[in-house]
Amino acid sequence: MEKTSEKGTVASQQRYRELQDSMKNIKDRLSSLAEKVKEEVVALSRIGRRRLDIISLKKQRNDFYTSLGKKTHELIKERVISVPELATLSAKIDELSEKISSLEREVGDMARKVQESRSRKEEAASKSRLKPNRKPKKKPFVRREGDEEE
Repeated sequence: MEKTSEKGTVASQQRYRELQDSMKNIKDRLSSLAEKVKEEVVALSRIGRRRLDIISLKKQRNDFYTSLGKKTHELIKERVISVPELATLSAKIDELSEKISSLEREVGDMARKVQESRSRKEEAASKSRLKPNRKPKKKPFVRREGDEEE
């Protein structure tokens, strides 16, 4: 019976070593995978940062283009510079600016009319005996002398 017990113990120890080896193998693979994921995340974050840098620089450049365009437009209007191609673009800017001003005036007029209408309605409501949005109270029916019953 001891031999069977010894064989069982040897088999158990061997199985235990196999499990330890399997666990070490799994651990090594997971560590390797985690390292690869870390490297990939670091690389992608560097790319993302560079893309944000590019976006920021493009915005700065566009802001300078805008400043340059405004300054050029002013110089054309002041007749300091004269370039036919730029004069055409400058005229288009003036045309668009006039349309914008016209629409802004129209919106202002519309808003004033709405406000004036609202004010007139509020004034009329306050002058009347009725309060706005209220129905008049019904007077109770009172029978007068001489009224006949039906």
